[in-house]
Amino acid sequence: LKGSQGAGSGVPAKPGAFSETLQNIFSKAQLEEKDGLEKAQYDEYSSIMNKYQVELSSIQGEFEQKLNVLVSSAKQEYRQEGSKNLLALKNMVEKYKASGQALETDCDQRFNASLAAMEMELRANNLPTGAVVYARSTYIAMKNNYRKEILNKALEVVRGNK
Repeated sequence: LKGSQGAGSGVPAKPGAFSETLQNIFSKAQLEEKDGLEKAQYDEYSSIMNKYQVELSSIQGEFEQKLNVLVSSAKQEYRQEGSKNLLALKNMVEKYKASGQALETDCDQRFNASLAAMEMELRANNLPTGAVVYARSTYIAMKNNYRKEILNKALEVVRGNK
């Protein structure tokens, strides 16, 4: 997208803002491509963009819920067992780290499969694919933001602040 490739530009600052950011990316792409496409092409382009925006937002929402459940379980288990001794805490960290990584891998696979399908559909119709690249980079930035937020919350819990 023209002017949108800058570092951090349009990247969700907080978890949960991904769907809104994705909508903004796709809307901006549609506006930028409107003048370069004939009406029939633009209608097809808009239809494809809308279809995948819904699909990608749904994937994000599903995995955000699963992540929240995982975080709540870890918090509860820490309060019951992990705060009692270092070995219990170490085992708990390993367990939830593995669960989080498995969840991330599953989400990555589904998200990337949807983006690949979107790109194929756009290419099959000779339509621009710039939004795919930007959606992927936004997703990666969003994951990094989630990771930072979760680690910060975990440190607050361990330090006894929450």
